Amino acid sequence: MGELLDGLAQQLGVESALITSTGVTVAGGAELDETELDRITAAALIADRFPLRLVGDLTVLPVGRGLTDRIDAWFLVIRHDESGPECVEAFSELAAVVALDRIRRDERRRVAWEITDRTPTVRAADSRVAVVAEVEGRISPDVLRGLVEDVLDGAVTSIDAANRVVAPAIGSDVDVARLLSRRLGRLAPALRGDRMFVGVGGQSSDDDPAGAVRAAASACAAAQNDPGPVSVRRAELDSALDLLSTLPDELRRAYADRLLGDVVEHDRRTDAGLLATLEAFLDCDGSWRRTADRLHVHLNTVRYRIGRVEALTGRSLARTGDRFDLYLALRSLEPALA
Repeated sequence: MGELLDGLAQQLGVESALITSTGVTVAGGAELDETELDRITAAALIADRFPLRLVGDLTVLPVGRGLTDRIDAWFLVIRHDESGPECVEAFSELAAVVALDRIRRDERRRVAWEITDRTPTVRAADSRVAVVAEVEGRISPDVLRGLVEDVLDGAVTSIDAANRVVAPAIGSDVDVARLLSRRLGRLAPALRGDRMFVGVGGQSSDDDPAGAVRAAASACAAAQNDPGPVSVRRAELDSALDLLSTLPDELRRAYADRLLGDVVEHDRRTDAGLLATLEAFLDCDGSWRRTADRLHVHLNTVRYRIGRVEALTGRSLARTGDRFDLYLALRSLEPALA
C-alpha cells in the first residue's frame, strides 16, 4: 500500500500520507509534524464534507466510511502547492483501494486477537509498563482495542474480565502516558458524549509482572473522576488503593477472603445483596438515606443488611478504621485489582 501511495504522489508531484484518526502514519512520505496532525485530525473528525481543504496546502480525503464512524477512521492527506480536480479524483480512487486493503487488515487483526485471547494474560518480556483502557458510551471494546494497538505500535492487546483493553508497552510510564494522551486526545471532537479512560502502570518488582497491570487498572479507575472526554493517568503511589494494587494477588485475595469471605458466601447462598449494599454504603459516605435511594430499597432494608455485614465480619461500620478495612477488602475483590 505504501508503494502505491508513494507512486501516485510522485506521479502527480505531490506529497501524501495515510493516517489514522489518532494521527498515526500508516504509509506515505509526507512529513507531518504533531501540530499539523492535531489540526488535520481535529478538522477531519467533524468535517461536514470531503474533500477537506486546510491551510497549508493540505487536502484530506476519507478512506472507506466517509462521514460515519470516524472514531477509528483513516484519512488520506495530500500536500500540494496547486492541484486540479484530477489529483483529488486520483487519490479518491486510491482511497477506495486502501479501504479494501484495510478490510483485509482488520480481518487479520481479528484472527490475531482470537489467538491472543486464548492466553489469559498479555505478556511482553522486555516491557515493564502496562496500559489499561476502557470506554463509557457506544464505542465497542474491539474499536478501543484497535485504537490502542495503533497508538502503541506493535502492542499485543487483550480484553480482560471487565471488558477493558490491556496492553504491555515499551518505554517509561511517563513517555507512554504522554504518547497516549496526545494521540487518543485527538479523538475528543468525535466522541460526542462518550468518554475514554486510560491508566498506565509500571511493574513494581521483577517477580510480579502482573503488578503493572494492576497499577494501570487502578489508574484507569481513577481517570473516571477526571473531566473531559479523554483522560490518561499514570499510576502513582499516593493512595492506599495504589499501594494495594502493587501487592501480589495471593496477599490481596487472602485479605479480602479473611474480611469478606463469609459475606460473599452468604450472598452466594441467599442472594441477599450484602456486598452491593456495603459498597453503596461506603460510596455514600455512610449515609443511610443516600444508600437507600441509590439501591431503591427501604431505609430499614439498608440497616438490616449493614447489620448482617457487621455480624458476619465482626467489624463496626460506625468506626472509621473498620470502614477503611472493609473498603480495601471490597476493592481487592474487584476486577481492577483481581
